[in-house]
Amino acid sequence: MPAAPRPSQRHLCNPGPARMGNWQASPQPRRGRSRSSGSGARSGTPPLVAHPRLLVLAIWLAVIFALGGSSRPDMPSLLVLRPASILMTGAGLWTLTGAQAARFKRIFGFVAATMALIALHLVPLPPAVWSALPGRELIAEIDQATGLAGAWRPLSMAPPWTWNALWFMFTPLSVLVHAAQLSTGELRKLGGVLLLLGLVSALLGIAQIAGGNGGSLYLYSVTHTGVSVGLFANRNHQALLLATLVPIALVWLRHHPVLIRFDQQDTRKVDLTNAAVAVLLGALFPLVLASGSRAGLAIAIVSVVVSLVVLPPRRANREAQSKARRGRLLLWPLLAVLGGLAITGIALKNDRALSIERLVELDPRKDFRSRVLPPVFLMIRHYAPVGSGIGTFEPVYQIDEPDELLDPEYANHVHSDWLEVALTAGVPGLLLLGCAVVAWLVGAWRCISAKSRRQRPEHELAIAGLLAILLTGIASITDYPLRTPSLSAVLVVLILWIDLGLSKQGSYQTDDGATTIAADAVPDHSF
Repeated sequence: MPAAPRPSQRHLCNPGPARMGNWQASPQPRRGRSRSSGSGARSGTPPLVAHPRLLVLAIWLAVIFALGGSSRPDMPSLLVLRPASILMTGAGLWTLTGAQAARFKRIFGFVAATMALIALHLVPLPPAVWSALPGRELIAEIDQATGLAGAWRPLSMAPPWTWNALWFMFTPLSVLVHAAQLSTGELRKLGGVLLLLGLVSALLGIAQIAGGNGGSLYLYSVTHTGVSVGLFANRNHQALLLATLVPIALVWLRHHPVLIRFDQQDTRKVDLTNAAVAVLLGALFPLVLASGSRAGLAIAIVSVVVSLVVLPPRRANREAQSKARRGRLLLWPLLAVLGGLAITGIALKNDRALSIERLVELDPRKDFRSRVLPPVFLMIRHYAPVGSGIGTFEPVYQIDEPDELLDPEYANHVHSDWLEVALTAGVPGLLLLGCAVVAWLVGAWRCISAKSRRQRPEHELAIAGLLAILLTGIASITDYPLRTPSLSAVLVVLILWIDLGLSKQGSYQTDDGATTIAADAVPDHSF
């Protein structure tokens, strides 16, 4: 990991127009410049190998994506992921310092409050207390009939399901305790890790379509076969991942331009960065269409439009650009849109645009998820203010399910995480959710108003994180993406980026792992 530059060297750390962290602002020639500051990437060592903490977290994220693509509690892969998450959390806490925890104290505090609320739902209560809670009348009657009157019971109406929710939290917590130990530059490099994992999921999804229904490339027994789900069990989660990676990829390309060099002095080169953006956006829509996700298609459109507005393709010195040059820059996103429309038309002609087909054929009266909503609203009122117990929707809904909705299909979730939190966690859960929404709004406002920090790469990553979380929140209106371990791990990285980008103080870590935080600290611009 590169050592923090001295104040006298600050002019060397300003990124040049072509590449971040290239030391190009110095008038001295490149030959003979020492790279003894510890940057493995500059000395030829692979970036991940030069940063062992980053390597460990990258491998752990890959394991989470390989084993944690389903929200169901009965997946065999959880037999490996859950114990591994607890061990990784313990290992991270063992090496976590107080300064590192203080660096992200608000995030640690929110996770602690969430886990504390789940744990409180598992604390046994006296019979007079729990039987007086709303919605517990049936359990009290069963206890009377079976001779179990007087038993102490927790607030949760289905404790095993609440225990499952508590064990689930160790996966995002394990990512947090390890990511908190990374330097600023290493946290930014996690963007490349997420993009690589997204690419693997996209390629697997393409192979799944080629393999046909019921192919061996589907990782989970309960899944959407015949469509592209990648490393997930649910097509909506695959589409959401691809959509959230758009702003991350735009930030990554702004600081990792695609250049073809014709000489060592960089006097002749071709910048293909904007062409790469066009290819990225052009490939997004067919991948989402192949997933068959209606919500994913809408979210992908929102992601592309908003990302191009707030994170436009990288430009060289604005003052030196002519109007014709700026017009050519706008041509690439236009070509991407036209290419996406052309691919969509071809997909429709060949009956492969499953997302659009399902959207056209949608009948709210026959849609199972929309039929579940009326009884859900009644259940929220019935179990308020404490809720039925975190994670207990499936067994509790079977108690309150109307006879006219009995069907071979069953509801494993509300298909709206916002409503499920209100039902199962009650008012305390809504308060935590409200705190998260307020934090997002404050972060968005600070990003808009922080003109002095707009040139920092951390600020751009904060914008990408805010956009990705916004897309996740929109998806959660009709789905439950954050109940999959892999997407919950992505959420942790996004939140860390936001906190990092909005921090008023600079911070860096020395080679011995100590964290230094100072108002005038020089940021590490290596990306």
